[in-house]
Amino acid sequence: MSAIFPDSKTFVDMKLKHSEEYTLKAFEDFLKDLKTKNIPRNKLEKFVREHFDDVGSEFETWYPPDWHGNPKIFNKIIDPKMKKFAKKLHSMWKYLGRKIKKNVADNPNLYSMVYVPNAFIVPGGRFREFYYWDSYWIIKGLLYSEMYDTVKGMLINYLELVNKYGLVPNGGRIYYAGRSQPPLLIPMIYYYFKATGDTKFISQYLYLLEEEYAFWITNRTVKLKVDGVTYTLVRFNDETRGPRPESYREDHNAAHLMATEVEKEEYYAEMKAAAESGRDFSSRWFIFNAAYYQKQADTWNHAIQKVLWHEDVGCWLDWDLLNGKRRNYFYPSNLAPHLAEKILNYLQKFNLDDYPGGIPSSFETTGEQWDFPNIWSPLEDMVISGLDFLDDGRAKDFARNHAFKWIYTMYRGYSDTKAMYEKYDATVSGAPGGGGEYVNQIGFGWTNGVALDLLAKYADQILPPPKDWPSSADRPKLSFLCKIIIVVSIIVAFLKSF
Repeated sequence: MSAIFPDSKTFVDMKLKHSEEYTLKAFEDFLKDLKTKNIPRNKLEKFVREHFDDVGSEFETWYPPDWHGNPKIFNKIIDPKMKKFAKKLHSMWKYLGRKIKKNVADNPNLYSMVYVPNAFIVPGGRFREFYYWDSYWIIKGLLYSEMYDTVKGMLINYLELVNKYGLVPNGGRIYYAGRSQPPLLIPMIYYYFKATGDTKFISQYLYLLEEEYAFWITNRTVKLKVDGVTYTLVRFNDETRGPRPESYREDHNAAHLMATEVEKEEYYAEMKAAAESGRDFSSRWFIFNAAYYQKQADTWNHAIQKVLWHEDVGCWLDWDLLNGKRRNYFYPSNLAPHLAEKILNYLQKFNLDDYPGGIPSSFETTGEQWDFPNIWSPLEDMVISGLDFLDDGRAKDFARNHAFKWIYTMYRGYSDTKAMYEKYDATVSGAPGGGGEYVNQIGFGWTNGVALDLLAKYADQILPPPKDWPSSADRPKLSFLCKIIIVVSIIVAFLKSF
């Protein structure tokens, strides 16, 4: 709460130098010696430095042994500049690799890090540990880089976490163990199988995939009635109490506006549920196994179609559980379930071609990082992959055009800054995004993965952006009045949320 560090996550990632009991006793003595409730910032900072190690002390130096310089993807890319870009992306895996020290396993009470045996690729920046849904796009990129052993190790880590916690945690910290993220472990393993044909691996761990599925069915389903029919769908949720540890100060300060403790806890739960969404937020059954899950898939598809599809709009929309009605707002993830031809007409309403950077994550200007004007690789991938999957020429053209635009954004941003970003600005090609609880991060795992995926998919077609393609240098300067209007609109949106 004293804001010693600009980012609340910094403190909860620091290693204890001594035992919990010793540290708490030392802090009690520290407070007694001060004889005041107002702790001087410099003295508190000195205490923290004396009793905690810097972030990152849980890792040892690790170089991916299966990294090599000439994956087959390079031979498919026809343009020299794009091929060079792909090689730069490929080389970044070396710098995003992490391996946890054995000391974390031997002394878990000194760390917030969750020990896993195999090395992994992190997103980058403040995200020093592994993250669940980030790894889906990271793994897609690693497979194009032919880093099969690294991928297998990451998958084993996640499977062991399911065995330990019953779920894949949001990320590799104990404070994430109460929530997960979009359940993409099965698709990750599917892509690994497509690349390697390793059926032995899948059969060995199939029971844990079923266990993760059971977690979602047991803990995350909700029943709702639409037109007299009751449907079961899945929602994001979190049942732990208190603020998010990694954003403690931010959550605590926001909850200060709440009148009661019950309201505060409801607010904390909503924040953690949003974090779980990733948008911050026996042999007895073997014979019938496939049929059971096919039936489950059909049931989900039917419920999604009946509750979330709206013929008049031509798209899937979120359902507001509180008010029992649809939320008719644009988000790229609306397009994720089984895109239909009507989606193209839906997209045309929003003039998405007018945005040189890519498809914005929403059209709401709130200052939050998953809103306008930010664009994110996972959402771009959902739209591009979904449209390309359709047996429709117009849909495939739209997918290809926006794939090129997204590649140009990442390419231009890298050319300008020699960095890959967590998010970008839809209004200016190559410009990094902003907003939210922390500054834009570089690295960046899922951005690299999506870039490699698209470069591979369109290897024989993609060329560098034309010279007159708008870049970050062309960003218009905001007048002082415009800045005031934006700030006021953000404050109004924030107050309306309460």
